[in-house]
Amino acid sequence: MIQAVFDWHNSHLHVFTVDRPDGKPLQIVMEDVADTLDLFDFESYEMGRDRFTLLEDVFPMTGQIHYEYDLGDSWGHVITLEKTVTSQALRPYYLEGAGFRPPEDVGGEGGFEAYLRIMADENDPDHTHMTTWSDSQKERDLSMEQINERLQRVFMGYMYSPYFV
Repeated sequence: MIQAVFDWHNSHLHVFTVDRPDGKPLQIVMEDVADTLDLFDFESYEMGRDRFTLLEDVFPMTGQIHYEYDLGDSWGHVITLEKTVTSQALRPYYLEGAGFRPPEDVGGEGGFEAYLRIMADENDPDHTHMTTWSDSQKERDLSMEQINERLQRVFMGYMYSPYFV
């Protein structure tokens, strides 16, 4: 769901970390990555699996979740629960948001700063190359309706996946 809202390509490792007042922090990982168990720090964290950990189970512990996308570029996000909205429909719904994500594979914060500098200077020798590259990478300006359509497709994919049969 987070990937659909942020319009990340979902092509990189990511992890959610939930601080808990009683016990080890919970780290929610991608269970379908072969090395997850080999690389996981069981001494420091309790492990949750991203396809089976429900938001309603996480947010009672805390009002915030730390989310890192692309462990190489290390894009850190803080997801804050501001309010809940009760609905009779069993579906996710995007209420509001603002801003854009940086391009995929731009190289973390330092690479993003270089990207912005090059894109702002048409005389930069790398400007043409960077413009061509960025056309395949940059975010799309998605409407609320488009985001909600994407969320519904993701949700239905989970509901009808082998995990739920």
